[in-house]
Amino acid sequence: MSAAFHFHVLDAAVTLRGPERLLEPIAAAYARFRAEAPGDGAVSIVVPEDGRGEIRGVERSTPLIPGIEPTLVIYEHFLRTLMERLGRHAVLHAAALEDRHGGVFLITAPAGFGKTSLTLELVRRGHRFLSDDFAPLDPESGEISPYPRTVGIVPDGPAPIPEVFRRAAADPATPRILGKAAVDVGRVVGEDRVVDRPLPLRHVFVLTPDPETDPVAPVDLWVDMLVRAEAAYRLGRRIEAMRGARMHRRQDSGRFQRWLIHVDKELLPKPALREVLEDPAVIAAQRFGDARPDFSREPRAVALSRRSTSLALAKEMLNRGQNTRFMKRYGGNDALMWVDLAGAVGRPEIGCWSLAVGRLKDTADLLERQLERREEAAGG
Repeated sequence: MSAAFHFHVLDAAVTLRGPERLLEPIAAAYARFRAEAPGDGAVSIVVPEDGRGEIRGVERSTPLIPGIEPTLVIYEHFLRTLMERLGRHAVLHAAALEDRHGGVFLITAPAGFGKTSLTLELVRRGHRFLSDDFAPLDPESGEISPYPRTVGIVPDGPAPIPEVFRRAAADPATPRILGKAAVDVGRVVGEDRVVDRPLPLRHVFVLTPDPETDPVAPVDLWVDMLVRAEAAYRLGRRIEAMRGARMHRRQDSGRFQRWLIHVDKELLPKPALREVLEDPAVIAAQRFGDARPDFSREPRAVALSRRSTSLALAKEMLNRGQNTRFMKRYGGNDALMWVDLAGAVGRPEIGCWSLAVGRLKDTADLLERQLERREEAAGG
């Protein structure tokens, strides 16, 4: 059965059209952004009724390839389109929660650092929720807007998720998307615990494996990516020409190839890699680092300079691509964008920390102590 889902996300409007069975999981994840009609300047993404062929959007098409879950490909296309359309906010890869004094604290980290577990533990303790993954910062006002997408939880996964959320994830009535339960925080802990308006940024926690290591120091990366077969030779040559990039594994599946690339932290020119990852022939890409935290140890926190904090946030920014409306405000100039971001983060009332994750409850205790110490110092 065909369906059309309209979404209003901050200053962007996107409509998904196609088979309901393929689009419904995405609509569930973005249920709080649903609208009855397209918004001003809405763009449409059209998925073939038979789930085959090409997903067609305004600026790109993406193939639906046998052997790859179609909802995954549609979701990647939807997110890319959405990130390109957002023009007012720097979308930071961070959780956002309200502190006890009406400000926002961010928790930013690469995948695998326990950000979701820590976020849900803090929500369980009474902190109000803005976002688990996307934190839209308005550089002009210094405010963070809510982005209440559902939280993806593996019901029987090993992550230390608070029991109230694990029960919700295990409930058969909870929608599923790409193997995870799409848990709506407000439905679990109450609507009064979901923030519905922008709030000022007051604190930033950058999760690291070691608090003594600068979190913006280069780290070795692995990039797992799917590439259209017809563009594999062209993009493969570009990867081979990059100093510091090495093709670790290549799998050919006919219409697409899957590559695993190792990136040397000292040698790779980042703009060159970014250009490849933003190429329309790249169907999906995921980056992850070598470092992993030790979740059995005692957590530690040290003060972090505002410069390092803003660089860490810029590194994890989700709409930093050259084709996004946000970056076009700066003529595609990363340095100009960073000046605005640094200005928003560098306000004297904002506290910044590098936090080495350890045991979940101890980490949450430490984070809350840092919040209170900062507020006490500001009050004094």
